[in-house]
Amino acid sequence: MTLRDQLAAKRRRHVTVTVQVSDHTDDAQRAAAARVLLLAAQADPARIGELPDLERAEADAAAALAAHFVPVQFAQLADEDFEALVAAHTGNDGIDQTTLLPALAAACAVDEDLRDEEWWAEQLDPRSPVWGPGERDQLYYRLYTELHYLVPAEAVGKG
Repeated sequence: MTLRDQLAAKRRRHVTVTVQVSDHTDDAQRAAAARVLLLAAQADPARIGELPDLERAEADAAAALAAHFVPVQFAQLADEDFEALVAAHTGNDGIDQTTLLPALAAACAVDEDLRDEEWWAEQLDPRSPVWGPGERDQLYYRLYTELHYLVPAEAVGKG
């Protein structure tokens, strides 16, 4: 495949936002403890026989911790669609992030079941305790800035 072919096949950007869906505190502590036990056993040649059980326990704890988070995929909008959406949520005081975010989340969601602006508005309502301000700010940043404005960092250095 030539460079020209690769550029012609370029697709719009996607981001995956990891969302915490349940309290992970206990499982985070278990995962950290399991990791410490495993590292201690790896450093002690006399404990080599314990490694399989400790590796399994660490993997189980990591899986339990991961279950508290879900990946949500979003895709970049066409320029004209993005600009129209932003314009619809911009007034004399600038962009209304509170109304733009649910619209942007619904418009960019890859999963068709998540393309409901009213549902996102309920989820992201600042009066709701479900999404904290940091989570809303991160989602806004990822969808507005990272997905639509930032130039992606080069993944491969000069070597």
